[in-house]
Amino acid sequence: MPTEMGKVAGQTLASLLAGLEPTGDTFRGLPSFWSDQYDLQLQSFGIPGAASRYELIDGSYDDACIVGYYDADSALVGVVGVNSTPDLTPYRRQLLDREQ
Repeated sequence: MPTEMGKVAGQTLASLLAGLEPTGDTFRGLPSFWSDQYDLQLQSFGIPGAASRYELIDGSYDDACIVGYYDADSALVGVVGVNSTPDLTPYRRQLLDREQ
């Protein structure tokens, strides 16, 4: 989230300093974290704690995997990947699109 916020803030400031109206995207923050724990790479987007259920989307719990977290309406509210960082991009986009 800090990277995205910085990009929007920089675009806005540059426009204002140039005497122009800011035309950049509105900032839409998406909670996220990543952590390397020994040989595990963890990454999360959204709010898994708001889920009423979860399911294994890809992989296995014993290896690389992606777990989706869903609310009572079965809408994706969070995703966590273990050793699956590149494969999380579509789920991040889905969560961002839901916020619009």
